Amino acid sequence: MIATEFVANAKPDGYTLLWASSGAIATSPWIYKKKLAYDPFKSFTPIHTLQEASPILLVSASSPFKSTADLVKYAKENPGKLNFGSAGNGTGQHIALELFKLAAGFEATHVPYRASTQAMTDLLAGVIDATFDYYSPAKSQLESGKLRALSVTASWRLPVLNDVPTLSELGYPVEWTGWSTVVAPAGTPPQIVDFLATAFAEALAAPEVISHLEATGTRVLPPKAKEGVEAFHRSESEKVRRLVQDSGISVE
Repeated sequence: MIATEFVANAKPDGYTLLWASSGAIATSPWIYKKKLAYDPFKSFTPIHTLQEASPILLVSASSPFKSTADLVKYAKENPGKLNFGSAGNGTGQHIALELFKLAAGFEATHVPYRASTQAMTDLLAGVIDATFDYYSPAKSQLESGKLRALSVTASWRLPVLNDVPTLSELGYPVEWTGWSTVVAPAGTPPQIVDFLATAFAEALAAPEVISHLEATGTRVLPPKAKEGVEAFHRSESEKVRRLVQDSGISVE
């Protein structure tokens, strides 16, 4: 939020840009009770989409849950007893949990941590039952066999976990990713925006960039520039608004 506010107030000359996260643009404006010092739409000039990563439903290798269906069955038979850790209230991992709960129709206890590493430590120790997290922080534990991946919240399977199904495939209509776009301060001249949009489009089409992203459990967002980015921002923002309305989550 500090970085987002800084760019919102920066000189619109094309030299100060924001790697805009789904949290800053779509989530924070809806879940924070305090008024933010920026407007996700009025404060910025959209340039181009960047990448997206899917939260993964994770349990420890010693967990009795061998599948997503096992976990949902237990949660429904034992309302509120399942403990889900996250990187904190309002994070992408927390949003993934709330969407999953609504789609599958169960109750669970949310345990917010200060960082995903802390949630991961407690997951491995059996303090919590499950968590949602991204591939990069979970990679070493997945490769060593200490963690089990049950499903992903994206609409697509991760190339690095191609045998792990999406929640949608399993009958739970959840589509949620942590994504990034690039924006400039509002008022940035159109010729600068056009120049930057072209540069980002060329970079993201490079085979080495695509393969690097796939190796880290992410992928290039469907390419959109300028007005297309704003439409994407508004669509994702509306998704969070509906979730907040249905679940009542908020952050002080």
